[in-house]
Amino acid sequence: MNLNKIHKDIILIVDDTPSNLEVLFHFLEHSNFKVMVAENGKSAIEIAEYAFPDLILLDVLMPGIDGFETCQRLKANLATKDIPIIFMTAFSEKVDKVKGLNLGAVDYITKPLEYDEVLARVNIHLRLRNLTKKLTEQNERLEVEIFERKRVEEELRRHSAALAEWNNRYQALIQASGQILYDWNLHTNDIKYGGNVEEILGYSMAEMSGGLKRCLELIHPEERNLFNQQIKHALSTKERLHLEFRVCRKDGTYITVEDNGYLFLDCTGKVARMAGFIIDISERQAALQERKQAQAEREQAFVALQQSEARFRRLVESNIIGITLTDLRGNITEANDAFLHMLGYDREALLSGKLRWQDMTPPEYYSLDERAIAELICAGVSTPFEKEYIRQDGSRVPVVVGRALVEKSQQTTVGFVLDISDRKQAEQKIREQAALLDITTDAILVQDLDNQIQFWNKGAEHLYEWMSEEVLNNNANRLLYKKRNLAQLKNIQKILAEDGSWEGELHQVTKQGKEIIVASRWTLVRDNEAQPKSILIVNSDITEKKQLEAQFLRAQRMESLGTLASGIAHDLNNTLTPMMMTVQLIEAKLSDQKSQQWLTILETNIKRAADLVKQVLWFSRGAEGNFKTLEVRILISEIGKILKQTFSRAIEIRIDIPKQNQWNISGDATQLHQVLMNLCINARDAMPDGGILKISAKTFWVDNNYARMNLDAKVGSYVMITVADTGTGIPREIIDRIFEPFFTTKEVGKGTGLGLSTVLGIIKSHGGFVNVVSRVGSTEFQVCLPITETIETANKLAGNHELLAGNGEVILVIDDEDSIREITKTCLEKNAYKVLVACDGIEAIALYTQHQQEISVVVIDMMMPSMDGPTAINVLKKINPNIKIIGVSGLTSNHEMIKILGNNVKTFLSKPYTSNDLLRNLQLVLNTK
Repeated sequence: MNLNKIHKDIILIVDDTPSNLEVLFHFLEHSNFKVMVAENGKSAIEIAEYAFPDLILLDVLMPGIDGFETCQRLKANLATKDIPIIFMTAFSEKVDKVKGLNLGAVDYITKPLEYDEVLARVNIHLRLRNLTKKLTEQNERLEVEIFERKRVEEELRRHSAALAEWNNRYQALIQASGQILYDWNLHTNDIKYGGNVEEILGYSMAEMSGGLKRCLELIHPEERNLFNQQIKHALSTKERLHLEFRVCRKDGTYITVEDNGYLFLDCTGKVARMAGFIIDISERQAALQERKQAQAEREQAFVALQQSEARFRRLVESNIIGITLTDLRGNITEANDAFLHMLGYDREALLSGKLRWQDMTPPEYYSLDERAIAELICAGVSTPFEKEYIRQDGSRVPVVVGRALVEKSQQTTVGFVLDISDRKQAEQKIREQAALLDITTDAILVQDLDNQIQFWNKGAEHLYEWMSEEVLNNNANRLLYKKRNLAQLKNIQKILAEDGSWEGELHQVTKQGKEIIVASRWTLVRDNEAQPKSILIVNSDITEKKQLEAQFLRAQRMESLGTLASGIAHDLNNTLTPMMMTVQLIEAKLSDQKSQQWLTILETNIKRAADLVKQVLWFSRGAEGNFKTLEVRILISEIGKILKQTFSRAIEIRIDIPKQNQWNISGDATQLHQVLMNLCINARDAMPDGGILKISAKTFWVDNNYARMNLDAKVGSYVMITVADTGTGIPREIIDRIFEPFFTTKEVGKGTGLGLSTVLGIIKSHGGFVNVVSRVGSTEFQVCLPITETIETANKLAGNHELLAGNGEVILVIDDEDSIREITKTCLEKNAYKVLVACDGIEAIALYTQHQQEISVVVIDMMMPSMDGPTAINVLKKINPNIKIIGVSGLTSNHEMIKILGNNVKTFLSKPYTSNDLLRNLQLVLNTK
């Protein structure tokens, strides 16, 4: 009998043909299977639900529910879905097989049946089913084992944590017990020590390394054999080791110790480790033999108590915190030196029993003390609180006080008193400094190393227009700098890292986008470990200062250039004057046409040179002109008409003047026309491909602040005439030089460089000033002139007089230039005058003194060596108050001469002058009373 086949597998045959059922039934039953039959799908499903066969042989074609639907229902049922199904059919179409397999069948047998094949396939699928069951059961057992292992591991973790906690407690107990612990590994001969090794023996842990050999070296030589014997005995008997022996300390002295060792076995029962503790019993050995154990323990306890008391006393006496013992009535029974020093008392005052904390407490703190006493009685401890104590000298000291009840029966409290004077002073200083930070006009901010703003004072709010709550924790670089200015910060960060501080100027922007310049001081702030923590920045607004500096430097440069230009102009005028007069003298002698033609060319070019010099003088000293009251609207309209007629149609001319306003200015129309034309021509040249040229006018008031920022401006009402173009703009690097004479960016031959310098000179002579605003794609020149309601008269000295020859009058000519003296003398003598000449003021005074009654008019140059013209005139005036003088200068204009000399002169001649100019002014002076 086959014992392994006691259990028979159940096979359900489903077929609507009885003969097939019968044959297959007997075959399978004979093959030692338990067989069940069903003739249709419905009964097959019912049998499968209660009998749970191990395999189903299912016919495909059956009445009612066919094999496919029967299979589908069985697989949809949780109870029968795992039963393997083999289809039986007389059809061999591949489609039917695929359909059956897709429905969940495991195999397909084609009729007529080959019973050996049926048996083989049935056995294969039954074995597969059994294997699947076994695998499932094994998986379930494995899951149970995994769960159990996780539970055990969790339990181990809990035990490990508890063990670690107990180990920590054990280590603490070891340190407190004054013992030496050891752990001897017999396999490696390594001994690990713990506890108070250094305190007992004086050796460090490293000096104790070396295993059993090192241990034997420390044992007294007389006791080493005993120690070895006891060790061998303990290892052989596996009993506890208990041994007393002497050990050498690091200082060379020997102490007696007690060794208690315990053995630990490995899994085979062999000794693997010995662990134990060593106690210093030197003092116990010195006691009486009959009571040495008890006496040693008492002595150790006494010594320990003494050490504890000494440690506590040192703690009390050395601590900076005041410590007191008081009763609840307020009597201070004990106090350390820190407390006594804090309040200015000595120990005698304490021992006298007169110190009471109520007497040391100001009345306003009584309620706090009462509350603390109530808390002491209720809870045994009071919450620390701040108060003040009255020192022996009457001053007060701020303190933090805390108390705890020591013995409720005796109502004794221990208290601590901490002097917080330094902290209070620091807090007060911080409050004062914080107030100062907000009072100062400087912007003070703190940013971290990632440029995030951490502090922002009132000065920063005023300067940048950002409120503190708007900027905190925001990036300073994004708020305060334009992208083009961020490059300046890279070098600052490098210097800050190396030196810890940086000072310099920065270009920044406000909330409204206004560009400002600040004097900035950066300081790197470090933490307690000297690591960079943040950056303190103090910024002072120097925008106005920098603007004034730029104007001042520009004014200095222009003044220097003006001085140089005026010197050159003076020399040129001295050179041109005799040339001009010589040409006129030669014209009278040479009458042929060719000579007259050449002389005309020469005279024309001398006049051109004189005009060029005059432009230079306009730049350096301003211009003399025929000042009249002018309407700005008419002035601009006239220029607009000229521009529209002469400029290219590619340039659009726009005139913007309010019709309702009739602004008047005092000025020379010709010169102002020249100013506007110069500016418009420059605008045209800046737009070679066309553009928009706009001339506009408006009024504005110059207040004290604006006048302080602009050196040439004065408080009052001005009209601003703006000439704007849409051209290339003026580069930033040259904009400060554009008013310099002979400075030009035009090609050679297309500009003299005197246009803008002439503009500046003329506008300054009119009491105005010029501003320039330029950027890429546009430029504006703003000509500002003071508004006036008065009419300034033209030069009253000018007049049309008939040119008459002299009548033998004596003229004194004074000039340091030989050529001018000679040609002037020749011209005057030719026109019936008598002439005396002098080369400087000193010689002139000498001649005038000799010929005072003969001399009718003095013609004198203003700039001469030894004694200049104005000085000589003053001396001559003292000699003869009615003297008639004609002033001559190649540098200074007539109206400026009038300011300098007043009525001391009758008229002025500006070099270079013609013979006609000289004779006309001479006749004018002679005919003036």
